[in-house]
Amino acid sequence: MRFIRQGDILFERIDVVDNSKIELDTKVVALGELTGHSHSFEETSQVLLSKEIDEDVPTQLVVLEEKGARLEHQEHLPIQIPKGIYRIRREQSYNPFLKNIQRSMD
Repeated sequence: MRFIRQGDILFERIDVVDNSKIELDTKVVALGELTGHSHSFEETSQVLLSKEIDEDVPTQLVVLEEKGARLEHQEHLPIQIPKGIYRIRREQSYNPFLKNIQRSMD
């Protein structure tokens, strides 16, 4: 499975870890700006989240457990992310008339 989606978060399976990223001490992939809901893993999950130097949110996920890791959200069914390396993308919309990109808000 190359792509996995939960709400406005898309995980794209990749082959190699980008070691230039900064490792985060969190299990939260994304926090909803409007609702306060979150896409997150249980504290005991063996996952590593990391981000770009100039980003505030995780952009890479490494799932270390053979059985995968369970991603939860208050408004979506939980999903099991298989062991592997993933690029994290957030849904965006583009308005060509205003020439702006807007990140979707939960």
